[in-house]
Formats: sequence, structure tokens, C-alpha cells
Amino acid sequence: MVKRFLIILALFVGVVVAMTMTSESDFLTGIGRKAPTLNIHDADRELTLHAMRGEYVLLNFWNSTDAASRVAANTYDRWMEKHPQADVSLLSVNFDRSEAFFHEIVRRDGLDENMQYHVSGSEAAQIRKNYALHDGYGTVLINPEGKIIAHNPTPEELSLIFA
Repeated sequence: MVKRFLIILALFVGVVVAMTMTSESDFLTGIGRKAPTLNIHDADRELTLHAMRGEYVLLNFWNSTDAASRVAANTYDRWMEKHPQADVSLLSVNFDRSEAFFHEIVRRDGLDENMQYHVSGSEAAQIRKNYALHDGYGTVLINPEGKIIAHNPTPEELSLIFA
């Protein structure tokens, strides 16, 4: 009886520990979960993720001073250039403090301005919260139903998905 109780207790503790080890980002942006709300109000444009329902969206978050995320922004932009027939839209969201600096980096890196959005202040804070972007940047691939189907897909993976 005591042995059975200890086994059940050990299993319960294991489940509790496993649940606490799951990060907030796993919960908010886990594979198969509905993508969190995204509303962007750029200088001349307004965009909502909801308005893009019905299409694949490659949603990339980056900052010019974060080398890995800047490389990713360039990588996804180049992939889109090479695959104009792909049934996916790139939405690249930048969190630079300076919008002028953001525009200069977009120009220098030769990024497609139509796919690049700059956000700051409370709008950036809300997006960071919704997508649990506390420890860096990243990318999610969202299907036409609005569910996340991949994290940080490589160009090779995108080519397989959208062949």
C-alpha cells in the first residue's frame, strides 16, 4: 500500500515538475496553437494577422542589433525573392528603437520594404507579450487556419513545404 502511494506520488511530482518546465512561449506559440493576435500600425500602413487568415504567413521578429535575428530577416527575405511562386506571405516585424535606423538597415540589407514593418513603444510591448518574446527573436509559420505549424523554419524546410 505504501509502495503504491509512493509510486503515485512520484508520478504526480513528475507531472507537476514537467508542467512548470514548460515555458510561456511554449504555451503561447506552441505548434498547433492558434497564433496570438497581431496588430501593426506602421507609419503608412495598418496590418492585422486576422486579415491574412486563409493564407500561409511566415511571421519573423527581428532587431537590427541582434545578429541572429537580422541574419534571419535577410535569409527569409532572400528565400521569398527566390520563390515568388510560393503560397506564403512574409511578415517581418522589427523592434528597433529608432525607426530611421530600421529604414537605413532595410535599405542597406536590400530587404523588400513591403514585407518589413517597424513597431515600437506600447505596440512592440504588446506584441512581445503576445508572442512571449522575452529572450530573443524568432519566426513562426502560420497556416491558413491561423495555427502555428513551425518554429524558425530553415530555407530548406520552407522549400519542402512550398514545393
